[in-house]
Amino acid sequence: RSGVNVVDIFNVATLQITKSIAVAEGADGIFFDPFNKLIYAVSGDAKMATLIDPFTQSKVMQINLGGKPEFAVFDASTNLIYQNLKDSNEIAVVDLAKRAVVDRWPLLGCDGPSGLEFDKLKRRLLIACSGNDTLLVMNADTRRVVSSVTIGAEPDSVAYDPEKMRVYSTGKQGVLSVVQQDADDTYRNTGNVTLEYGAHTLAFDQLTRRIYVGYVNLFTEPRLAVFDAP
Repeated sequence: RSGVNVVDIFNVATLQITKSIAVAEGADGIFFDPFNKLIYAVSGDAKMATLIDPFTQSKVMQINLGGKPEFAVFDASTNLIYQNLKDSNEIAVVDLAKRAVVDRWPLLGCDGPSGLEFDKLKRRLLIACSGNDTLLVMNADTRRVVSSVTIGAEPDSVAYDPEKMRVYSTGKQGVLSVVQQDADDTYRNTGNVTLEYGAHTLAFDQLTRRIYVGYVNLFTEPRLAVFDAP
């Protein structure tokens, strides 16, 4: 909860909060690292990551990321976290076994990296660049940018469909972009769908083949747009 900078633990049966763990200022993203069995929670304002032990429900330590974190992904092949840093235009490589940032990869041609997804089979990082309306594709092994595609304005969230090899992105201006991966390093924008301002959060359900976009602004009630992705 960014308003009070805590990670809440709640009972799924009663939905009652059982404990709140303080984290650094600007609490934002959070996920579970299955290899190191740690909760990884980032704070944008403080430029920190807080590690939480879910079994003891206690804070382990904090890692200085050296930049403002946005989205991150976990690489099960290397047990590393790839963390977008929006203000420095780079990816911080985080090793939770070492409790440290072990490398930094500059994102040439990307202004304000925000959304991030990982094509695990082809090992491509799919990065939404909010400052220059671009989907940047990086080879996670060679650290080389292999493609750059113009997408909807101020992109934020990214999702990937490995079956159809499609990338979906939404942004603050309310544009859903569909990018087709024709080959490992060949991508093209097949079209944009205009929603409403603020529609910048999306998820893709591979089982139902549906795209969900959540949004709210000053002129609309909170809503969820649902698309079939045949």
